[in-house]
Amino acid sequence: MRENSKAIEEIISNLGNITEKLGLNSATGIIFGRLYFFGSKTQEQLKDELNLGLSTVSQSLTVLEAFGFISAKKDGRKKSYSANLEKSNAVLENIMRFNIQPLSALIESREKDVKDKETKLKLKSLREHCNSCCYKIERMME
Repeated sequence: MRENSKAIEEIISNLGNITEKLGLNSATGIIFGRLYFFGSKTQEQLKDELNLGLSTVSQSLTVLEAFGFISAKKDGRKKSYSANLEKSNAVLENIMRFNIQPLSALIESREKDVKDKETKLKLKSLREHCNSCCYKIERMME
């Protein structure tokens, strides 16, 4: 893994950028990347390795666990966290099926009720975007 460390660190940094663009702390993406590439870690290990505050690490782990991207296992008195790609696929599928697809259906059912041309175009664009997101999620899960 050492010979690939520069590439891995670049990918982990990009994961941080992505989570920041989603409105989360960049540490959230960085922590996920560390767990994915380097295996299970405790909160304390992540804090020390990344030179972050304990509260930042704790908040990021809470978010990642809530979304199903990591899982925690009690190891004595401490919790050990690891990346969980299988569960995260299920989370993405649920977001698609229970949020994005229903929104797309609602937009489609209301488009005919809207008379304003500009609003109609915005609804159509939003519906197409929802459908595109669903398509991308489906391809990712194949």
